[in-house]
Amino acid sequence: MHYEALLIFGVVLLAGVLAFRRRRREIGITLGLGALAVLVAFLQTPTRTERRESRSELNAAVPREHRNQGYVGSDECQSCHPGEHRTWHDSYHRTMTTKVSPETVKAPFTGEPISFHGRSYRLTREGNEYFAELVDPAWEWDQRYGWRDAKNDAFDDPPVVKKRLVMITGSHHQQVFWMAGALPRQLDYFPLVWLVIDQRWRPLNDVFLHPPDRGEPMRLWNQNCIRCHAVQGIPGPEENQDGGWNWETSVGELGIACEACHGPGQAHVEAHRSPLGRWSARRDGKSDSTIVNPAKLDHVRSSETCGICHGIIHSKSMDEWYRVGYGFAPGERIEGNEHLLRANADESRPFLDESRAQDPYFVARRYWDDGQVRVSGREYNGLIESPCFQKGTMSCLTCHQMHGSDPNDQLAPDRLDDASCTPCHQKIADDPESHTHHPVKSEGSRCLNCHMPHTTWGLLKSIRSHEITSPNLRLAQRARRPNACNLCHLDQTHAWTAEHLHSWYGQEIPELDEDAKTIAAGPMWLARGDAGVRAITAWHLSWPAAQATAGTDWALPWLAKTLSDPYRTVRYVAGRTLKGIVPTLPIGTHDDYLPDAALADHVSSLEAQLPPLRIAADSRLRLLFLADGTPDLTRWADVLSRRDLRAVDLAE
Repeated sequence: MHYEALLIFGVVLLAGVLAFRRRRREIGITLGLGALAVLVAFLQTPTRTERRESRSELNAAVPREHRNQGYVGSDECQSCHPGEHRTWHDSYHRTMTTKVSPETVKAPFTGEPISFHGRSYRLTREGNEYFAELVDPAWEWDQRYGWRDAKNDAFDDPPVVKKRLVMITGSHHQQVFWMAGALPRQLDYFPLVWLVIDQRWRPLNDVFLHPPDRGEPMRLWNQNCIRCHAVQGIPGPEENQDGGWNWETSVGELGIACEACHGPGQAHVEAHRSPLGRWSARRDGKSDSTIVNPAKLDHVRSSETCGICHGIIHSKSMDEWYRVGYGFAPGERIEGNEHLLRANADESRPFLDESRAQDPYFVARRYWDDGQVRVSGREYNGLIESPCFQKGTMSCLTCHQMHGSDPNDQLAPDRLDDASCTPCHQKIADDPESHTHHPVKSEGSRCLNCHMPHTTWGLLKSIRSHEITSPNLRLAQRARRPNACNLCHLDQTHAWTAEHLHSWYGQEIPELDEDAKTIAAGPMWLARGDAGVRAITAWHLSWPAAQATAGTDWALPWLAKTLSDPYRTVRYVAGRTLKGIVPTLPIGTHDDYLPDAALADHVSSLEAQLPPLRIAADSRLRLLFLADGTPDLTRWADVLSRRDLRAVDLAE
C-alpha cells in the first residue's frame, strides 16, 4: 500500500468534508473528487521497490554493457567535450538502439487489438513498462523452427503470451521493438513496426521489400542489428551444461556512440584526466595518439570508419566475430580485419561465392545487375567505386558531419545543394548551364540529381546512390536500373532521353525496344519494372522535382492500378503517393490487406473518384491514354504482360 497516497488522500478528503459541513458544497464535492483522483494516481504509480525491480528486469533482458578492449562509454566524454557530446546526443545515431521507456517510445500502446495476416496483437502500457500480447515466440521457435506461419494457426492453436518489450531499434523513420527470447539475453523482434512519419503500425515483413510468397523468419537482434546498431557488439553465444545455448551478448554501448567513430577511449581518458595535462597538450598543439579523429585521417581511412557499418561486409571468421565482435577499430583498414564485398572486384569473388552458397540471392538482394548497390545503408560501397574517391580525395566527410548538422541526413551546413561538388569542379561551377543544359538553379542543373540519383531503396523510400556516375541510358538499361534523366522526366520516353544524351554529350544511341521508344518511362516502369523499380517509380511520383517536371495527372490511374501490386511494399508506397496527390481519396491504413476481390473493387472505386485528368493531346499516346484523354487500359495490360517477374528481396 502507498502510505503517501493515504496521507494525501486523507488530508484532501478532510478539507472537502469541512468545506461541505460549512455549506460550501461545490468546493467540498470538488475536493472530494480531487482526493479520489489523487488516490487513484498514487495507487497506479509504481513504488520505489517496483521501479527498482522493473529496471532490474529490463537490464537483465537487454545486452549488458561491457568495458572490455578499452571501451569506456560516452558519459566519459561529456565533461571535456560538452559541445560534441551535445550534438551527438541530438543525433539519430545515438537513438538507433535504446531501452524501452516513456522517453524513447513513439508508438501508441492503447490496448486496442491490432490485426494483420490473420493474427491479432494487443499493446499495453503499465506505468513505465510496455507489453505485447502475441503468439508465444518460444513456441514458434520450438514448433515452427523460427518461422512465423499464421496460415496453420487454426490447426495448431498456438499459445498466446504477454511479453514485455525491452529494446528499440530505430528512432526517426521507424521503430522496431524487441522482447526477451527463449534464451537468456536473446532478443526476438516483435512482428509489427511503428512507422514514425506515417503514424501507423505495419508488419515488419511488409515494410521491407520482400516477395509476397516469402515466409517470415524470426530475427534476433543478437545476430543482425548488433553489427551496426551498437558500439563493439559481441554476440557471445555459449554452449551450456545441457548441450543447449545461451546468449552472453554484450556491447560497449547501445546506439552508435562516440567510440564507434573515435575508437576505444580508455587510453585517452586516462591520459587527459589532469586539467593541467589537457591545457599543456592544447598549448603544445601536439597530435593526440590516444584517440582517433576521423576528420584528421586521410580520405580512405576516414571513410572506412563509416564503411564498417555502411558497407557490405563479410567477417573473415564468423566464429571469431561471434566470440569477440568486429576486429576493426577506427583508424584501421577494413580489409585488415574484415572482407569488404565489391560485386565486380576479383578479390571479393571467393567470399561472394561463399555467400551465394548460403544464399543464392545474396548478390541480387544487394546489387543491380552491373554491381551498383541498390539497397539502403550500404553507401560506402558506392563511394569507393566513384572516380571522386578513386582519383581524388572525396570521403564521407566531404558531405556529412556528425556534429552540428541536420540529424536527418547529417549533411554539413556548408555542403548543401551543389557545394560538395563545386570546389573540385570550378569550371563547371562558373558556367553550369553549358554543362547541364538546364537553367541555372533548376532541379535539372543540380549535381546530385544527375550524378547521384535516387536509385537505392530502403525505409520505404528512394535514397540517393552514392556511386557517383554520369547519366548513361545504355548502362542503366543493361543493369535494369532507372536512369537519372527519366527519374525527373517520367513523362518522356527512353528514346527522348537517348536523343538528348546524344546531342548534348555525344553518347551513342542504344538499341531500344518498342516500349522504350513509344511509352514514357513512368508508366512503363510501373507496368514492366521489377518490384524495386516499381517502388522507386511510385516514390518518385511524390518527389517535388519530378512532379514539377513531369506533372502528376497522367500518373493517377496507373498509381491506382499499382495499389493491387503483388508486393505490399509497392502497394503501400503507391497509395501514399496517390493520397499525397489527391488527399480526398479514401485510401485507408489497411487497404492493401483486403482480400483480392475486395481489393479489386476498392481500386475500381478509387479510379472512379479520380479528378478529371488534364492530359496534353501531344503526350497522350506515350502516357498510355486514348485520343479522348481516357486511360488506354488495353495498352496498359499489354505492357503489364511483359513485367519483370524476378523475385526482389532487398537486404535492408
